[in-house]
Amino acid sequence: MGNYIRAFCVGEEVPPITKVVQWLGTRDVHVKVADGDPMKMQSRGWEQVSLVYKEGKLPIIARCTRTDAKGSASAGGNGSAGDELKMFIERIGQPGKNKVKKRVVDHLKATRFIVALRLPKGDMDDAGWDANGQILTYFLDHCGALIQADGEGFYEGAKLILELTGE
Repeated sequence: MGNYIRAFCVGEEVPPITKVVQWLGTRDVHVKVADGDPMKMQSRGWEQVSLVYKEGKLPIIARCTRTDAKGSASAGGNGSAGDELKMFIERIGQPGKNKVKKRVVDHLKATRFIVALRLPKGDMDDAGWDANGQILTYFLDHCGALIQADGEGFYEGAKLILELTGE
């Protein structure tokens, strides 16, 4: 098992994983896709990949789930995005007059896809944390992501905006 960090993306299209890996290379973060159909990795239809940031270390597992425009699981997707969105919205609760909760819930309702990164527990070094941060930066900059970290909450960039513990 591992820790999860999610990017809730409002961008229209999932980028091919090869595009993300190429962008990481321009930031001096070099990762390799360890598994997966090479043709699918060049398409927007990828679902799960293992990203090796350093030989001898466990990979970061990236999983992409999709929603339709209304935030429910799409018929062609791998099915869990709508349930995951619903769970987070329920955990946050009614926003009431809380502007931050409202902003987070509105973002979740507008989410088109989720990229969940499973970080290997106890096997991450500085290079792994750097790769994780840069992967998240890609989705922030290119896909309008809001970041959620298990046991912490929701982030805008590096700033914790809504604490959500007990996960």
